[in-house]
Amino acid sequence: KIKKLEDERVIVDYVYRINPYKVGYSFSAFCFIELSSGVPNMRGIVDKLLSYPSVFSLYVLGGNTDILVKLYLTEKDYLGSFISWIGGNLQKEVKRVSSGVITREFKVYNHLLNYSEKSKLNKKEKELLVYKVNHPGKKLSEAAKKLGIHRNTASSYWRRFWREEILLKKEVIISRGYLKDLNLDFETVIFTECNTGETKKLVDKIKSFNEINELCLISSKTNLITFLK
Repeated sequence: KIKKLEDERVIVDYVYRINPYKVGYSFSAFCFIELSSGVPNMRGIVDKLLSYPSVFSLYVLGGNTDILVKLYLTEKDYLGSFISWIGGNLQKEVKRVSSGVITREFKVYNHLLNYSEKSKLNKKEKELLVYKVNHPGKKLSEAAKKLGIHRNTASSYWRRFWREEILLKKEVIISRGYLKDLNLDFETVIFTECNTGETKKLVDKIKSFNEINELCLISSKTNLITFLK
């Protein structure tokens, strides 16, 4: 069945999802961007923001926030660098930028996160991880041969990536033309202001819902952000 979906271009590719906190991105944040009125070229703004290396995801929204940007960073100070970069590159297009530091991420890629220390990878482990992420269709034996690693060693590394949740999951990329048929064409972002002491109770109730793709606690008045997909 999978081969048939690939042949019919329903499934167009695969992607491995990495736990960013396990590979050195110890700091994460959201930026809330309000655009100036009458901005004509949304596509150009989006493309420019996505060109910034630390941008992980971007959402065009309705309401007061026009664009929501999620960043993973190796240093806290780099958030200020991104905001300064916006001021220098999108000064006319952007009216206002605010940010919220992610203090806890409960779920990403529809996967519940277990926080632990950064994994220390040797040179060959890093090479294998990068190669497989960039070439998800390649077999592990092909990757091992390409990198000059014994296949048993590559298998050991690969098991470690999953065991330590460096890799979270392998996902299919579905052709956009089929998303509606599969009820996957709708996404929404919910901003929640929780009463004092009630955040953990709410998170414990909803974090296992399959419809929730991401769930983050942030340092702002709206202290919980939920992504439904």
